[in-house]
Amino acid sequence: MKKIILVCSALMCHFIIVAQGRYIQGKIDMIPQEGFVIKNLFKPISVSTENYDFTKDLSEYTLATVAADVLKDLVNSYEYALEVDIPFEGSFLTLQLMKSNFVTENSVFTAQNARGKENFDYPLGAYYYGVVKNMPGTCVGISFFANDIIGMIAMPEGNVVIGKSNVRNAGSEEYIIYNDKYLKIENTSHCGADDSRLKPLFLNTIQGRQ
Repeated sequence: MKKIILVCSALMCHFIIVAQGRYIQGKIDMIPQEGFVIKNLFKPISVSTENYDFTKDLSEYTLATVAADVLKDLVNSYEYALEVDIPFEGSFLTLQLMKSNFVTENSVFTAQNARGKENFDYPLGAYYYGVVKNMPGTCVGISFFANDIIGMIAMPEGNVVIGKSNVRNAGSEEYIIYNDKYLKIENTSHCGADDSRLKPLFLNTIQGRQ
């Protein structure tokens, strides 16, 4: 589990670093509108199916579901450019995304243990970076897996985190979207925090994946 935490942390921090300045916006602007494959993933819901009171941790949040078969199709097709609507605060954010080759099937991951360095298997997903459409000064890093989504949208108003509402329920199709400025717990790190339930910038979602 710690191996996956470290790898995914590196992936997400990579997206954030690459996104500095106008680099990503420039790359997205080079793709014609018809070049984006539209994926309808998220369906907003008003009541969680998980037995948890999210208001303990957040003052505002959005819940949605993503059908497992739709998510698997996205991962398997791994299109070059996507347009995805994310429900957020009663409306939608339209993400324009392009494929990242930061991790490929030829990538090799190693971990240090008492016996030295050893390779370990890492579940490949579909990795993207991009922007919020018609919203200057934003950048997005998001990864889709066969049964999970891990993402962050950096905006002037704060960081919007996307992940499973219950990371311990691997089969759940329910996701939570929230701005980390509404966290009632302290966010002590730019790439993670220490809350056991809702960790901003991906770590809570990652820790739930075994």
